[in-house]
Amino acid sequence: MGSTILYYALLGTGVFGMGFGIYLYINKSGKINNWPIATITLGISLITLQYVLFWSGLRVQYPLLYFYDHAWYLLFGPLFYTYVLKFYNNKINVGVTHFIPGLISLTLSIYYVVKTNGFFEMEPVKDEIAFKIMWNLRSAWLASFSMLTYLWFSIDYIKVSSYHSVQNRAFGLRKKWIRYLLFFYCLLILSYGSYWVLINNVPHLPMYYDILTIVMALSVFGIGYMVVKERSIFNGEIFSKLFVGEQGQRNTLSKSTKNEFYEIILNTISTEKLYRINTLRLVDLADKTGLPMHILSRIINEKSQKNFNQFINEFRIQEAEILLTQESSASVKSIYYDVGFNNKDTFYKAFRKKHNCTPLDYKRRHAM
Repeated sequence: MGSTILYYALLGTGVFGMGFGIYLYINKSGKINNWPIATITLGISLITLQYVLFWSGLRVQYPLLYFYDHAWYLLFGPLFYTYVLKFYNNKINVGVTHFIPGLISLTLSIYYVVKTNGFFEMEPVKDEIAFKIMWNLRSAWLASFSMLTYLWFSIDYIKVSSYHSVQNRAFGLRKKWIRYLLFFYCLLILSYGSYWVLINNVPHLPMYYDILTIVMALSVFGIGYMVVKERSIFNGEIFSKLFVGEQGQRNTLSKSTKNEFYEIILNTISTEKLYRINTLRLVDLADKTGLPMHILSRIINEKSQKNFNQFINEFRIQEAEILLTQESSASVKSIYYDVGFNNKDTFYKAFRKKHNCTPLDYKRRHAM
C-alpha cells in the first residue's frame, strides 16, 4: 500500500514537473534567461517518471523508455552554471563544450537502448568502443563529480561577481536569492548521491529510493517556483548587467519583495539623509540603493501614493518640523535650505499643504 502511494506520488510529481517545465519555456516573462531552469525541471521530471517504470516493474514492458537518466545528470551541472551566469549578467552564454559529455551520453544511450532492447540484450555489443564509452559515462560517480564541479564553478563566479559589485542593499537582496538557488541545487546533489550510495549498498529499500527521488524533484521545483514567484529577479530584469531594465517591460514583483524594496528605499534616505541634497534626483537614489530607476519610481508611486519629488519633500518637511520647534534661533530660510529645499515658495507650498499654516505660524505654536 505504501509503495503504491509513493508510486502515484512519483507519477504525479513527474507529470506536474513536465507541465511546469513547459510553462517556464513558453512563459514570455524572461523565458530567454529561464531556459536552463526549464530544461532542468523537464529533465528531473522525466527521470522521476523513469524511476516509476523501474521500481514498479514496468521497465520490462516498456524497455525503450528507460535510458536517459545518466545523460541528464551530466547536463544538470552546465545548465545550473548557465543559469547562475545569466542571473548576474544575461548577456553571458556558456560554451557548448560544457554540454558535450551529456550530449554524447544521451546520443549513445538512445542508440544502444534501441539496439539492445532497453539494455536487456547487451552481450553482442559489450565489446564495442562506443558502448564502453557510453557505459562509463553512465557512472553515478562521474555525474556526481560533474554536478559538484559546476557547483564549485558557480560559487566561484558568485564570489568574483560579488567582489566587483556595489555593496548596497540591493546587493544584499541578490545575495539572499542566490543562496536559495544554491540550497536547492545542493539538495539535488545530496539526494542524488544518497540515492546511489543506498542502491549500491542497501538494495532492498525501494521506499527510501522513492522518497529520495521525490526530494530530488522537489529541489528542482523549488528553484522553478522561485523563478515564477519573483520573475523580475530571476529572469534578469533587475540583476542584469548595470541594473538597467528594458523599456516597456512589465515587472512582476511579489508584494513581499515590493515591501522589502520599499524598506530599502526608506532606510537609505533616512540613514544617509539624502533628502538634504537639494539637487537629489531619481538616478541618485537609484545609485545609492542599487535598484533600477523604473522599479524605484514604480514602488515609490505605489507605496507612498506620491511622485518622487513629493516623496522626498515629505522627509524634508519632517526634519523642518523638528528644526522649527527645537532651533529657536534659526531662521526659516536657513532651515529650508538645510533640509534640502531650493527656494522659499516650494517649501511654503509643501508645508502649508501638510499643516494648513506657514512655517512661522507653526514655529510660534510649538515654541518651547
